[in-house]
Amino acid sequence: MALNYVEIHDPKIYPETVDPVIAATPGFEIKATFDIELSAGVVTPRTVWWAIHERNTDTRLKSGTNTLNAGGTLKILRYVTMPDYPIKLEFWTGLVEEDGTWAWTDNCAFNEIVPIVPPPSKIICYMLDTGLSIPSELPITFPAPGISGMPSIDVSTLPVSVDMSALCTQDTSPVTTPSELFPLHPELYVMDNLVKTFDIDSSGHASFDIINNVRSLLSAGSIASTTTSIPIKLRFPYSVELPSKTVTEYREITSWLPLKIPKITTCTVIIPDDAFTVPTEIPLKFPAPGELGSPTLDTGSLPVNVTMFTVPCMQDSTPVSKPSGLMPIPIDLYVLGEKVTTLSRSSEGPFSYDIASFITGKLPSITPDITSIPVKIRFPKRIDFSSPGTIVSYGEIEKSISIKKTFAEIPGVKELLCAITGSLSDIASIPITIPELGGFPSLGVGSIPVDLSLSATCAKDGSNEAVPSGLFSELSAEVFLDSTKITDIYPNSYGNASFDLASFASTLLSGVTGSTSKTLTVRYPSRVKIGSVEVLEYADITKTISLTPEAAPHGGCTEGAFMSPFTCPDGSVINLLKCVGGKWVSSGQSCPPAPECTEGAF
Repeated sequence: MALNYVEIHDPKIYPETVDPVIAATPGFEIKATFDIELSAGVVTPRTVWWAIHERNTDTRLKSGTNTLNAGGTLKILRYVTMPDYPIKLEFWTGLVEEDGTWAWTDNCAFNEIVPIVPPPSKIICYMLDTGLSIPSELPITFPAPGISGMPSIDVSTLPVSVDMSALCTQDTSPVTTPSELFPLHPELYVMDNLVKTFDIDSSGHASFDIINNVRSLLSAGSIASTTTSIPIKLRFPYSVELPSKTVTEYREITSWLPLKIPKITTCTVIIPDDAFTVPTEIPLKFPAPGELGSPTLDTGSLPVNVTMFTVPCMQDSTPVSKPSGLMPIPIDLYVLGEKVTTLSRSSEGPFSYDIASFITGKLPSITPDITSIPVKIRFPKRIDFSSPGTIVSYGEIEKSISIKKTFAEIPGVKELLCAITGSLSDIASIPITIPELGGFPSLGVGSIPVDLSLSATCAKDGSNEAVPSGLFSELSAEVFLDSTKITDIYPNSYGNASFDLASFASTLLSGVTGSTSKTLTVRYPSRVKIGSVEVLEYADITKTISLTPEAAPHGGCTEGAFMSPFTCPDGSVINLLKCVGGKWVSSGQSCPPAPECTEGAF
């Protein structure tokens, strides 16, 4: 009879070595595998019993049964909780009889596994006293609100340094730091962006400049003018195992770099257009026709005035006091396109300058064909202050002064000379419409006719002569509103000329916000010499025009139109307003009565 047996083959455990610290962890398990072989002569199927014991003790760690056929093998895998460390294991096998008992077989060898032993002792190094040094602040200047441009960093370098020291242990005892620990490779982040991976050598120190990295973030818009500080983070190996140089733990240090962003104070120079006034005319007397020489100025004073000059300053939409260094503000004065002077204003308020002496110096270059002289002021319009102040934009206001020409008498003249007088038709008060809800005013009439009438008397060598036919047809007159020329008009042969002032509504209504008046001036030849008609003198006719505001109907509307639709509870739509007489009034429409309902219903 063949011998029955059960054998264990190829027993293994994993891992073969266990770190003492890990092995001491409660619930730590190892993996045990082995094969069971049942002899061919056993009546099958049979139940095989197996067990895993702690060597030389009765401590059974795992056991179980499996059913096998004769000649078969079975791989068993079990996780075994370790009772202690170090340890050896053994495996037992047997057959379970038909009555449920079990017995050893003749060949149930005790199979010993190689002992689990601790791994080679490791050196663990900890990076202690790690420090990250950054500057105390980063000065950045942003463009003022409304001004395009890139922000700038007001320093040339941004140094960062890192210092580390290592403490190494082996079996919990301090050891000298091995040279193979270095180099280490920390990482530096700015605003969570990796900007640099660098080496730390045995000195434990590294330094570098990150100014270009921060400039890139600034250019990308990652740093705003409202940002107060930016994070700079160091990620470094904290725990390193040797000799494998395995990093088992990383740690981080974050320092915040304060941003020094100066507040922008914006100062605006306010000189309204109508606050810059110039004389209505410059009286010049020219030599008699045919005579050589320069004109003379028939007045001793020609003041140009600024009646309103203020400089309010704001910071983040809040009024603030004027920064030191704002005043004085330079205002350049130009006459005939040439800079006359720079007026340095150290305080707000009106001021003036007399240009008579400058005009006197320019008289040799002023000829009878010049009809007006341009006068302009140029001044800083906006000044931004961080440190120092910067003029961002300039403003200009230009006005024109008409030349009133007269001519010296011609000695012994025998030509026919004509004196001309003129008159203008009366102009009634002009209604204007000023919208209640804002917008530009408009004329309340479609046309404003103005008539000029000229008459003449002529003399030759002291004797009266008839007015030559066609005299008036060869003349022209200039029309001004205040000091602004708006057109030329040409009389007919009877000395009459007409124009429609409504055609110049934009000039007439310029700067008008309420009841006001404007001056209409017509400048015509008042003394002429007949031959080829030569103007010797000019005269002005002036009229004061009253502008009377009339409030526009609220919103304006078309007769019979409806507006302000409203949806009633029953879904019908009514209009709350109706246009009557150019004004929106209640339409009188109302919603239908609410339907009946059951108490408590929704």
